[in-house]
Amino acid sequence: MAEYHFARTGKETRHFAEKLAALVGLFLFLVVPQFAQAKYIIATTDGEFTAECYWIQQGSVHFCEGYKAIALKDLKSIEVREESELSSQMHREAITRFRRYTIWLHTKDCEVLKAENELAELMQYIARLIDSGKISPRFKDAKHVSATQLELLEQRVKALQQAWADLRVPDKSLLILRETKRLEHSALNLSIGEAKRFLKTGDPTHYAYFREHARQAGDFHKKFEDYFP
Repeated sequence: MAEYHFARTGKETRHFAEKLAALVGLFLFLVVPQFAQAKYIIATTDGEFTAECYWIQQGSVHFCEGYKAIALKDLKSIEVREESELSSQMHREAITRFRRYTIWLHTKDCEVLKAENELAELMQYIARLIDSGKISPRFKDAKHVSATQLELLEQRVKALQQAWADLRVPDKSLLILRETKRLEHSALNLSIGEAKRFLKTGDPTHYAYFREHARQAGDFHKKFEDYFP
């Protein structure tokens, strides 16, 4: 059996999550132009109103003027009616900062998928041992390493999931990026859950589901790259 190593200790994973949280905080401060003079027509299920700027965070749309945030599901459309040269420039800069930060987050997702692919090789090794009926001491070692890798992977996915959820999206057209990542992380969580069940039960059905959810996560990862403007 090949010798497997996991890339991050629990302490390193905590530092990874803390760094993500700090960068998200800085990004939230920088991404939204606070003094841009523009006029957006906000159409909701309850009617229309105007706002000088907006951003989307988690499941709500927020406004600079202190208007009460509205649920994203109640938003029908956003139209630009008036926009000064300054507000247009600030809006472009907010989108540029958003792009840079999402690229950085995406590189962290790439690292997670690489770690999951390495885990998949070990899971395949375990599945082959079970199929052969030759349970050796290596089987126990492989299960232990897999369980440890799964815990670390789950922590990293959770940290990234929160970072993407906390993003302030400066333009409605960019929501597709956040939502694609939400689907990617959901698939990753499902694959991790199935991997844990496979290690516990040895049932090949869970191994098959693990592989399928991992494949779906990879597909959403690629879709994000296709959607990225």
